[in-house]
Amino acid sequence: MNKTILIIEDDAEINSMLKILLNRNGYDTLSAYSGTEGVPTDTL
Repeated sequence: MNKTILIIEDDAEINSMLKILLNRNGYDTLSAYSGTEGVPTDTL
């Protein structure tokens, strides 16, 4: 079971790059583009 990291970054390119790098290193990722979008995701 992989660990999951929540990425909260408003720049789409940086968000995408972080997701790619973390996935390549064995992490599952959830992405949000603002803090208000990320808070509900974090409670899953």
